[in-house]
Amino acid sequence: MRSTTPLLEVKNLCVDYFAEGGTVHAVTDVSFTLNRGEILGLAGESGCGKSTLAYAITRLLNPLAEVTEGEIIFHRPGNPNGSVPPESVNILALSPHELRTFRWSEMAIVFQSAMNSLNPVMSLGAQIQDVLRTHRPDMSAAERDARAIELLRLVGIAPDRLKSYPHELSGGMRQRAGIAIALALAPDIVIMDEPTTALDVVVQREILTEVLRLRDTLNFSVIFITHDLSLLLELADSIAIMYAGRIVERGPSRALYEFPRHPYSHGLIHAFPPLRGPRRRATGIPGSPPDLRAVPPGCAFHPRCPLAFEACHTVLPLLRPAPGGAGIAIACHLYDAAYASSPPTASDIAAGYEAAAERIVTS
Repeated sequence: MRSTTPLLEVKNLCVDYFAEGGTVHAVTDVSFTLNRGEILGLAGESGCGKSTLAYAITRLLNPLAEVTEGEIIFHRPGNPNGSVPPESVNILALSPHELRTFRWSEMAIVFQSAMNSLNPVMSLGAQIQDVLRTHRPDMSAAERDARAIELLRLVGIAPDRLKSYPHELSGGMRQRAGIAIALALAPDIVIMDEPTTALDVVVQREILTEVLRLRDTLNFSVIFITHDLSLLLELADSIAIMYAGRIVERGPSRALYEFPRHPYSHGLIHAFPPLRGPRRRATGIPGSPPDLRAVPPGCAFHPRCPLAFEACHTVLPLLRPAPGGAGIAIACHLYDAAYASSPPTASDIAAGYEAAAERIVTS
């Protein structure tokens, strides 16, 4: 059951990659709050910083990457009887020993490619046993066996698959196995990094249904990362749209679906053709995402935005509450009274994309 109790707070997080070709500003000034039982979706094109953000939260960044600024605060709920009081910890300040205890017990991750994240020379049962043996050394062999069977049943895999190796499982079953391993220690947060990539639409639907069912059963929180915004609109409680390392729009999924205010969000949603309704031209988003070693000044989206004006080229828009409420926060000068007399409507944004598409066709 979703609550308004904060479980994770990311504050002004910045992550850079340091390489010979220059510094890549992969995540810049990202802030959000994840509540208990909430599914938060992170969406955006490839290279916008989604996975880097996930690895920063779990402290799994590769050696070339570094968190240069910000905090990641995890709120331990404590015991219901009060014997263990609530506690707030900065994940970035955890020692290696504390981090080893924290991972999988309180926060787990499901990686993008289950075939690559699962050990190819260990059976599924052995991999679950390995997690339990490492983090729960007081469990007996019989208890570990029982927990492994329980986890497989929880994600819809027959217990006789415990002896199967990853190559003997289908793509959807491997992803379910990855979810089972992530849930082995009953964490409060599960981060899912594009878990439905390369799966057909039927299996995608099964995985999404499974995630919702498990969330409702176990009451954990989810950060679900994908480039497919249409998935998040039916799965997530709230959505954050990332572009060039920054969050450009954030809010409840229903409000974002009904009126995507940022031109980039509008382009993402309308890149998918509707199943019903009148025929319309699929406009898409012109151009390509910027090189994160040299992000354009002002709003990074302005070279591709059909509604960009002078201020967009020079002044960085800040993430602020959008006019009209609905819980939406947006980083766009079109909604700033200092630069625009009135915010655009959905029709205004659509007309801008139509005009841009027409220019491309006739040029």
